[in-house]
Amino acid sequence: MPIRYDAEKVEDYLLVSSSGSPASAEEMFAYIQQVYAEVLERGLEKFLVDETRVSVHLDFHKAAVASQPVRNSAADRKRVRVAVVCAPHSMQLYRHLQELANSTGLFNSRVFDDIEAAKLWLTYTPSR
Repeated sequence: MPIRYDAEKVEDYLLVSSSGSPASAEEMFAYIQQVYAEVLERGLEKFLVDETRVSVHLDFHKAAVASQPVRNSAADRKRVRVAVVCAPHSMQLYRHLQELANSTGLFNSRVFDDIEAAKLWLTYTPSR
């Protein structure tokens, strides 16, 4: 079942609730690029993705290869902040995906297993 999602603006970020399972690394990156485009279309710079109902079984090498087009186009694209909430049993895989996402140059991402912690990190603004 492909990944499906609903998105709504909350405060100054896009809240994305996803479910399903990508059939391939290419499908996973197409979903990521679609959400990224929606964030930019709405004039936002950050998003929170609840993927606790997403099942991901990816070959990490294939995911790295599939991310190459994103990496190649990142130089002229806007960097956004993203907090991803996953099921606790998926944390190790999502940490690898976090590194991969950050290496594209498009994302400042962090993975959480608690939505409140994710919101806190996403919306934190240091005092000057």
